[in-house]
Amino acid sequence: WPLRRRGPARCRDVIAAHRGRALELVAWSISRKDVSATYDHAADGSPLAQPRFESMAFVTLEDETALVETTWFPDTYRRYAVLLERREPLTIAGVVEVAFGFATLRVDRAWVVR
Repeated sequence: WPLRRRGPARCRDVIAAHRGRALELVAWSISRKDVSATYDHAADGSPLAQPRFESMAFVTLEDETALVETTWFPDTYRRYAVLLERREPLTIAGVVEVAFGFATLRVDRAWVVR
């Protein structure tokens, strides 16, 4: 069972069978697609007078085992996107999500490997 070993998970561990599992992995960012999330309702469900746009990204990470697609929603992107510019390996913490049978990692935290 690959997640019982010591240390961070690997990109190959981001699979549909691990849906909902929190993982930490060490990987390199190899590509990024910046997009804008559009909000037309407030957190309480009330409609906004003007849509709100916030930056987020889809980032492909790689380690020696595989590639993994990650989602950096606006709050996470605001906090950690600057790390993607450093071109260094990052430790990424997030949760495995599955849509249409495809597993991705929703990033919650990121930091430079020390």
